[in-house]
Amino acid sequence: MEENGSSTDICIQSKFKKENIMFKIVKISLITLICVNSGVLLLAENHLKSSPPPSPPGGKYKEKYDTNFELYSSDVDKAIHEFKVKLKAEIKGEKMPSTLMGSYAYKFKIYSMHPKIEEETGVYKSWYSDIAKCLTLMSRCKAEFYTAKANNDPEEMQKYVMVYKKKLKQCIQLLKNPKKIEKKDREKSRRKRSTKKHIKR
Repeated sequence: MEENGSSTDICIQSKFKKENIMFKIVKISLITLICVNSGVLLLAENHLKSSPPPSPPGGKYKEKYDTNFELYSSDVDKAIHEFKVKLKAEIKGEKMPSTLMGSYAYKFKIYSMHPKIEEETGVYKSWYSDIAKCLTLMSRCKAEFYTAKANNDPEEMQKYVMVYKKKLKQCIQLLKNPKKIEKKDREKSRRKRSTKKHIKR
């Protein structure tokens, strides 16, 4: 009886060791897969970042952004609301063309560079800049995805889908949490601009 019990114990221990080894192999494989995917994601993102900046509506590339226009908070709010509606439709499956997404990136980039953006909207210009960066990469992802699709390259397609999803998540979080300026700092900025105007006169 003792021999049988001992033999059973050995079998259980052997089975446990095998299961433990298998668990370790699976764990290492998963870690490797995550590292590979992260590396692919980083390479794709860097490739997209090295591309030219977004084109304005009309498709012509500009190195300089025109900020010489009167800015009103109501116009900015309207543009943000319009973009949110388009983005919600995109999430639901009504795909936004890459050119349209690029035009929104261009618009947010201009807002981020406008000298009165913080004073008028009460939101830090870096917030507009961060959204512009997200939309720029998302727009490029769409363009690269369809190029890969035309070339029948599923690996490239998957790569840009991964980057797109990551940037979409970031964009949604940014829209939910605008970087608002405290009222006292906003008033200080307004007084500073008013003083500069007075000196110029």
